Amino acid sequence: MKKSQKFFAFLGLLGLALWFGASIAGYSIAYDLFEPGTILQLKSYLDSGTIYYFIRHFLTACFYADFGFILAFLSYIVLVPKNFKNFKTNGWMFITFILLTIAFIFQFVILFHDARLAWYIFFGPDFSFNSYEVQSFFYKRLKNLSFMFVFNILIMITIYFMLVFKPLVKKDETERT
Repeated sequence: MKKSQKFFAFLGLLGLALWFGASIAGYSIAYDLFEPGTILQLKSYLDSGTIYYFIRHFLTACFYADFGFILAFLSYIVLVPKNFKNFKTNGWMFITFILLTIAFIFQFVILFHDARLAWYIFFGPDFSFNSYEVQSFFYKRLKNLSFMFVFNILIMITIYFMLVFKPLVKKDETERT
């Protein structure tokens, strides 16, 4: 593998790790706002300042997750054309390609919702968790889009498994005898 390919592979793995860790941290922060065992009911003792604090930290984690996603996506764009000929002999590369393509589609939807909330918080007229925009974002992201997060986490775990064990490698005729 050339030095440039190794560099982009490193950036891709770094992006995946950042995407994975920041996604889990962001969802942990977001779910900490709500009562356990309820369907997204805010904790009664939280005031608006504390909620704002949680949302700012959630957005920071989302920023890191989205940055890791963009880093992994750009590395993906560079590495796939250079390694396309290896897909036939290395099945793990092909499966990783398919899984990343699916994860990227889901992550673009999540990225859109993150950007919408960040735009509203940083450039909106006034911030309140009781505003329709913020509540609709949180309820849609945590209730309706949570399957995308779970799916992306499972994809990333599978990709790391593929990168470590490299299954489905086609052996040459000389290696079979």
